[in-house]
Amino acid sequence: MFKPTVSIWLFAALLSGATACAGNDGRQCTNNVQCEVGYDCPVGYDCNTALDPPLCHLMGCAGPSEPCPKGGDHFCWTGLKCIEPPVPSAVEGEFECWGERGQTCVNDSHCRYGAFCDNSVGECRPHEESEVPSSELAIRIYGADPTAFPNLDLFEDCLDDQTGCACSHIKLCRASTAGTLLDCSQHELAKFAEGGVDLGFSVYPGSQVHASCFTSPAEGADPKILGTGLSTPYSPENGKSINIYLLRPAEYGPTTLTPTDPASLFGPPSSPATSLWGTAAAELPDHRVLLAGGGDFAGESFSHLESVIPTGSALLYNPNDGSFEQLPTKLTEERAFAVAVSLPTGDIAVFGGLTAEGESSSAVDLFDTNSLSFVPAPDLGKTRAFHTATLINDDSGGFVLLVGGRGDGMDTWEVWNPTLGSVAMGVLNASREHHTATLVSSQDDPKARPMVFITGGQSESHEVHDTVEFFDLQQQAISASVPYLCSNDDSKATPKTMHVAVFVPLRHFIYVAGGFKDANHLNPGRDICVWQTTKEKWEGQAGAFLLDRGKGALAAAALPGNAVLFSGGLCKGPYGTLVECDTTEVVFEYLNANGETVVDIGPDDNYPISMLYPRYHHSLLPTADGKVLVVGGLTGGIDFPVAVQATEVFGL
Repeated sequence: MFKPTVSIWLFAALLSGATACAGNDGRQCTNNVQCEVGYDCPVGYDCNTALDPPLCHLMGCAGPSEPCPKGGDHFCWTGLKCIEPPVPSAVEGEFECWGERGQTCVNDSHCRYGAFCDNSVGECRPHEESEVPSSELAIRIYGADPTAFPNLDLFEDCLDDQTGCACSHIKLCRASTAGTLLDCSQHELAKFAEGGVDLGFSVYPGSQVHASCFTSPAEGADPKILGTGLSTPYSPENGKSINIYLLRPAEYGPTTLTPTDPASLFGPPSSPATSLWGTAAAELPDHRVLLAGGGDFAGESFSHLESVIPTGSALLYNPNDGSFEQLPTKLTEERAFAVAVSLPTGDIAVFGGLTAEGESSSAVDLFDTNSLSFVPAPDLGKTRAFHTATLINDDSGGFVLLVGGRGDGMDTWEVWNPTLGSVAMGVLNASREHHTATLVSSQDDPKARPMVFITGGQSESHEVHDTVEFFDLQQQAISASVPYLCSNDDSKATPKTMHVAVFVPLRHFIYVAGGFKDANHLNPGRDICVWQTTKEKWEGQAGAFLLDRGKGALAAAALPGNAVLFSGGLCKGPYGTLVECDTTEVVFEYLNANGETVVDIGPDDNYPISMLYPRYHHSLLPTADGKVLVVGGLTGGIDFPVAVQATEVFGL
């Protein structure tokens, strides 16, 4: 477990850099950062020095037709031809993509910085027309309003008096596609605020800039990093400015507005004007986030989740400046607890939900990301709320798997297409709502069987399930076998509802955590169980892998570096009653003194990560600036629930 002698600063450092340069022979990887210096990683393969098959190779690898010499000046990507880098690597062991015009490519990561992959011809092309020299850019650094959030203030009088101020310098770097920081430059905060900042490198569409602020170190001491942040991918539509929101490592902060003056170092808190409990959220191609529907709580206790006053309104959250935009368009039917899915076309489908009458809906709205408006789409074959929706195929506009949910589809699954509507339907082994459905694709985990991994939930009669189902993507059917749902010590089946499941492809792990064990939702669990996707079995973590407190109706999200964030939920209070949890836990990994990878959870009660607005039954969505958006949820315990209107973000 997490050691109390380790500070939150070290915890944050482990989160942000524990896996860097950690891989070696035989270790699976998804990018170069996860391999040791001298190894590179084609996506979806293992770090390896063997020349056959072409996986990750020491100072070069075997191409599809010709090998690259180990230790030489050439290297290659799997499926691509070997090339010679035009300039030395910027950092020892950092193999960026040196693709020039005409080099074969599959995606942008196969091309050098400043180039992109033209998928129409499968070749790298330069971004010459879109280049913005750093001298033409306005770099804006901002943080939480110190008046409203004094404990989050990073700057305190830095502009007036450098003596003893908190944050005196800003370090700006280019963030590579592998997550490595390159071309860094350091600036005094006062000069930075005056606008006299030159990044030292040009930006192109998709470029991201990382910033960190730190103190002036005492003589002989290292500077202390006080805050970090990442810009959203640069887009010419945002003009010639880059905004970076700094937060203390591994802490929550408010959503904020962009300062109008480059010398301003904070903006006022920004939250939507409507309740977002039960909202449906999905990311647009331009990295803004659609928040559709939701509503206010209208019941007497947490056991009356159907007592919602739904809305048909829609908002756009922009992580580039923390702003919310109320859209004039509305859902065709007001509802809450719908599910939104981003389609390959760039549009967003919003499925089902609860109506104002408390009835489940079969309606589907299609959000056109060009016109920013909703249009009706073919209905589902069944009514559903508290269900799951998972994109399982990109062909023909996308195919989405809907599983369970309150309504007449509670014991069924169906596959939906934006043109054809419901194209297939079948029966589940058990009726389910408040369950989880996790995609295991061959792209993310090529060694595992492609499937949607379905766990727990409860029936219409509130029986809580202790079983798992597989929707086999190749067979397009539910597996006949029904494995049990784990307990932490792997000794017996344990029912779970309102729990979470998060996939970590690099480890072949699905973490299944928390949830309630009983139909009355009074007994939250501490278990964190680990499903191994290649072995299709539970990995034993007996007695050592538990949440600090039992949590039901919590939320979770994957973080960089194989980490997983567990946020909020309902916990047992001092007198045994259920109250909203105000703390957060993170599963993370690091290398011990022997060079072994250790998976741990922290921090403990000595170093809590507190939410600004404690909540449960809420949603998390990772955003393009490397943060996690927290929306919706309830507060007030189970006896006096109130919808939380405020939003917040979690940053590494």
